Amino acid sequence: LALTVAVVLAPLGVVMALFTGRFIVGYMGLADVLISASAQSDPALMNEVVTDVAGYFVLIGLVMLLHILATSLTNLAVTFHIHTFLHGGALRVGEALRLAWRRFLPAIGMSLVQAVAIGGTTLAAVVAVVIAFAVVALLFGVGAALGEGSSAGAIFMIGAIFVVLAGYLAAILLALAPMAYLGARWAVATPGLALEAFGPLAALGRSWALTRRRFFHTFGFVALLTILNLLVISLPLSVMQQIVLLIVPGQAPLVISLSAGVSYLINLLWQPLYATGMVLLYYDLRVRAESYDLALRVEQMEAEQLEAERAKAAGV
Repeated sequence: LALTVAVVLAPLGVVMALFTGRFIVGYMGLADVLISASAQSDPALMNEVVTDVAGYFVLIGLVMLLHILATSLTNLAVTFHIHTFLHGGALRVGEALRLAWRRFLPAIGMSLVQAVAIGGTTLAAVVAVVIAFAVVALLFGVGAALGEGSSAGAIFMIGAIFVVLAGYLAAILLALAPMAYLGARWAVATPGLALEAFGPLAALGRSWALTRRRFFHTFGFVALLTILNLLVISLPLSVMQQIVLLIVPGQAPLVISLSAGVSYLINLLWQPLYATGMVLLYYDLRVRAESYDLALRVEQMEAEQLEAERAKAAGV
């Protein structure tokens, strides 16, 4: 599984690490120019640095887009690997990638639909939160003006601070709610698209149906995988990067480039783990909703009976 992912993602990891280091160098050069007293006297230098940084932004953006596309392809390939393993077979790396390529365009279409839906609902939630905060701020302002100079006004302001803090936390949860809900309901869309040959919308509908009565089960599973990724990979890498930067502050580009490279290497192991978890969740939901294990057993018995009949007909 790791080899399948590495074939596609390892070259991108090397490119991303190199571009990250060059980008940091250019960004630090831009900061030096902006705070330099000679920046005003040499606008050509500043334009050159700004152009370089903009170019690195574009390059990194392109590499990140390629990474997203490559991740989608490797997720499909790992899904076919796990499906074959669970049915007693095995695929070579090339075979899995060829199967994944056949479902690549529908997977990209499904990802675009998900991005629009999640982005739109999240934006709507954020707008609602901003409007609510504006109304609350107006009410607090009116209350403070009416109670100005009195003990009631002071008590009102203290209470307002606590309400604002609570509202801020609630706003964050509300803004993340659409992403969390839709992410859980569409968690097993990729296995459905790959293994049942659904189109983008049909695959999303399939996942929606499988998770209809098992939202918290699915959400908890995905949340635990996300937390595992944070605690085992993201957080340790970030802490180590900061420690190394404190020890050798003058080597920031090199440290950040190495950190990006190490992150990619670890991702070669993490992505198969995550994709495997999604495939197992998909089958778990099918077993709970459709008694899929019994259907597999019936298919196996039918295959055994057919094999026995063939052997009998051949006189074995």
